[in-house]
Amino acid sequence: MLKDAMPDAQSDPERPTRVRYLVLGVTFAMAFLLYLHRFCMSYAQTYIREDLSISNDELSFCFSAFFLTYALAQVPSGWMSDRFGPRTMLTIYILVWSFFTAMMGLTVGVISLLAVRLLVGIGQAGAYPTAASLIGKWIPMSQRGTASAFVSWGGRLGSGLAPVLTASLIVFFVPIETSPLLTEDTILDAEKLAVELKEASTVDLGFLSAPGNADQL
Repeated sequence: MLKDAMPDAQSDPERPTRVRYLVLGVTFAMAFLLYLHRFCMSYAQTYIREDLSISNDELSFCFSAFFLTYALAQVPSGWMSDRFGPRTMLTIYILVWSFFTAMMGLTVGVISLLAVRLLVGIGQAGAYPTAASLIGKWIPMSQRGTASAFVSWGGRLGSGLAPVLTASLIVFFVPIETSPLLTEDTILDAEKLAVELKEASTVDLGFLSAPGNADQL
């Protein structure tokens, strides 16, 4: 009688359980990794262009290719999550996009980089549809909005830390003998920079022309 009077987690879907918190934590980590892997490449693009000897236009095309497969694979990947189970498919999606993100380091040209970026887009396409399915199955209706916001925050945290972590790795791995001086390739608008430098030098000369300032140097 006492057992019947005290419903367990399965008979009371509104009662949170540790499993639900674990599911929420996994989807949060998924969103964090997704945006971290998605944006890390943007902050290393100068070194990628130099290493692969490709142009800005070719690299931009590779960036855009990711969103093509990402958009086209949304519905098929969501169907696969419903068909084979969200836990199984989310694991596969994370492994797929993480593997091909790592494979970008082994690319040798624009063709291989383009192919890898297309495959990364396919892997990441099913992440959020699958996370939504998990939240729908494990989180009570009254808490799904909060849970979805928490997962979204994981993605924003990943995108916010991407430049910090990427820059740290670049500093760690770039040889110390690499020259830190600006080159023609690292200046986005050389003409504008020249004008600003000229204006700055004019201000300095004006300072020196003031009475008494030249004698103080």
